[in-house]
Amino acid sequence: MAKKSKEIGTHSKQAEKSGSLTLEDFIRAFSNVAVITYKQLPDDSPVYASIGRVAAEWSRLEHHLDQGIWRLSGLQGEVAACLTAQISGHNNKCATLIGLAQSQKMSETIIKKIKKLQDSLFRASDPRNRAVHDYWVSTRINSTKGVFEGAGRFKSMSRKEMKYGAEIEDPNFFKSTIDRIQRRRNELLEINAEISKELAAREKRR
Repeated sequence: MAKKSKEIGTHSKQAEKSGSLTLEDFIRAFSNVAVITYKQLPDDSPVYASIGRVAAEWSRLEHHLDQGIWRLSGLQGEVAACLTAQISGHNNKCATLIGLAQSQKMSETIIKKIKKLQDSLFRASDPRNRAVHDYWVSTRINSTKGVFEGAGRFKSMSRKEMKYGAEIEDPNFFKSTIDRIQRRRNELLEINAEISKELAAREKRR
């Protein structure tokens, strides 16, 4: 049986205009100030499995980025892995993929698709980063219209959100984040297939 976690913090939050959280928007509509308390999630919270799923989906996507680099570099196995192991982050991997595609004289269509993927991955990476790197807590919001409880993130002024404090997260946060990553991965798989097809056609012409 999981041990009951102790309350670890409390703060009050002045209402502000925001469209990020459905439940919080509801609370803000009825209260100018909410007293928010938060505590560590229990060890058996399903939130941890969701965080792991997001991390696993992203790792899978980056593996397919590596595969594209291996294919275009002409390297294989451990030698190819030694190269991509030193390339951190999706942006650097995409930049490497673009550079290799240009050096290999791949079609402009493929290069444009990789560049588009690079841009769209930034939009997918931010919720992934928030899921994996933010501190997830059990949040309790006490407002004039009632008490609301749920899992949420303690926001610590990340570059895009610029918010501080514990909030209740949108229940669809994990699903939407995973769906977004999977869509980008499917686009990447199509790009890798096109790369392989184009390279195979070249081999036949030799």
